[in-house]
Amino acid sequence: MIVQEATSIIESVADLTALTDEWNALLDDSAQSSFSVRPWWMLSWWRHFAPDGARLRVIVCRDAGGALIGLAPLYLDPSARELRFIGVVTHTAGDGAIPTNPTAEVIARRGSETAAIGAILAAIEEQDDWRRLWLARMQPERASGVLLAGASQLRANPQRNLFVDTAGDWEAYRATLGAAGRKRIQCYARRAAERGCVFRQVASVDELGRAFALYFQWHDALLDGRGIYSRPHCAAFLREIVGTGFAEGRVRVWVAELDGVLVAVDIALVDRGVLTEFQGHADPAHAAMRLGHVMTSHLLRDCFADPGISQVVLGKAAPHKLHWASEAWGTVDLIRERGGE
Repeated sequence: MIVQEATSIIESVADLTALTDEWNALLDDSAQSSFSVRPWWMLSWWRHFAPDGARLRVIVCRDAGGALIGLAPLYLDPSARELRFIGVVTHTAGDGAIPTNPTAEVIARRGSETAAIGAILAAIEEQDDWRRLWLARMQPERASGVLLAGASQLRANPQRNLFVDTAGDWEAYRATLGAAGRKRIQCYARRAAERGCVFRQVASVDELGRAFALYFQWHDALLDGRGIYSRPHCAAFLREIVGTGFAEGRVRVWVAELDGVLVAVDIALVDRGVLTEFQGHADPAHAAMRLGHVMTSHLLRDCFADPGISQVVLGKAAPHKLHWASEAWGTVDLIRERGGE
């Protein structure tokens, strides 16, 4: 007898929160893991940024023994009749509107991808209140992307994410940088060291709180109060994910200290050997020291020395980041229109 996988739909935050341990365990036994599909990120995003009227529509797939083998972290926007990933807003929203997943996935246990994703797709098709499925920022080479493609339209997402492979040697990496990149490592770092600047990782919750207070102060000053984290709900989201992630060992924070005073903060998110440089700011009073560049070099050097880190993602391909990385990974948006509508 063939036992078919069973699916169910979670529509409440309480029920989804209760799934946290199983959800994390599933990610640890999948090829789709990343910080932006972890419960601590997605649940916080939903609390702070769920569109008006949106409803959770998380599809859960279990095997015959009741073990979780698949999860599609979706929600329904009734006004658009569109199913999307938690962590993504409408396709017309600006990049800087609110924090958005750099990548998202339908999650499946290793070896069970075909069965789990097939069952999840069937559950999606059984729902009659959507007319468009928009799964944004999937990595196309992953099994979930391949299996979901099917009859759907795939569209390349314009945002590409620069990364540095840190499985090699720091000195060999330095040798590959152009003159501008070497200047950022050697000249700026030397000047900071000569001034007595000390760089280290935050080790306590108390120090994290002090660093956060300065981070927001610098963010407002540098961006004249118009930065994304100058908005109360965005600031609350950042505090929540960093605080929770730090407690779970999924967040690392670097600081620079000068004469006993913190002068720069760099926040990174970690998942399964991939460290993503997320946010950083420095005291505008020390702008001439180019502390942002020095912080990135210290972060990279620490990651090269850490056997648990294999890749550092620097994020969107901004011009100053091209001095550090030449490789980038991209994503696709999977779009499926309901037939006949």
